[in-house]
Amino acid sequence: MLNLLCNITAGDWLAFGGALGGALIGALITCWSVVKTIKEGRKTDSENRIISAKPWLTADINLINNESEIDELLPQKPKFIYFDDGEIVGSNIKPTYRLKQMRFNIDGCVVYIPIKNVGGNTATSIEFTINGHRTSPLFALAVNDKVNFILLLPKETDQVSTLYELNFTYGDVVSTIKYQQLSALTVNEYEGGTTLAHNVVLLPPPEKIESLESKNKETCNK
Repeated sequence: MLNLLCNITAGDWLAFGGALGGALIGALITCWSVVKTIKEGRKTDSENRIISAKPWLTADINLINNESEIDELLPQKPKFIYFDDGEIVGSNIKPTYRLKQMRFNIDGCVVYIPIKNVGGNTATSIEFTINGHRTSPLFALAVNDKVNFILLLPKETDQVSTLYELNFTYGDVVSTIKYQQLSALTVNEYEGGTTLAHNVVLLPPPEKIESLESKNKETCNK
């Protein structure tokens, strides 16, 4: 045995050390990869659970043809959104004077839109804007709760089509994620009046746009 050890050269020891070192490095890399994969898997599972439980707003759209139809909806306590001197106004009170000025389906369209949260948890700090302008104070919708809007959408003078972009952004109660649902309504002029065009599904599925935590970090880094 002693003779065998004596016959081992320095090169043999270097080769042995290199092989052993390579094996140890390979083992460490493998362990690091396994740990990283487990952590990423847990993070993905956590995000998927949050996303599967996210709020989800749906909407129906109904064209209103006269003031009597509005009166029938008053027990639903709709929020009225209309334009006054180019500014968006939101009110819980029926804007009688504005309705008298607007000829239904001639000067524009009056639309009833009930919004319902059919998702997995409460939608918080909902901001509803039309063409970038906030229509009302921030509000929340618990699961299966509903809020009703009546929109008075005038046709712009000398325009064949008038586009109204509807944007809902909100958070939830289990994460810092922000969601967005964006859609559009178009008031089109045709001979004798106006008509309304919109997507078959008024509100598409919610998209994750950012997290409040990320936004705060960006603000701190500036």
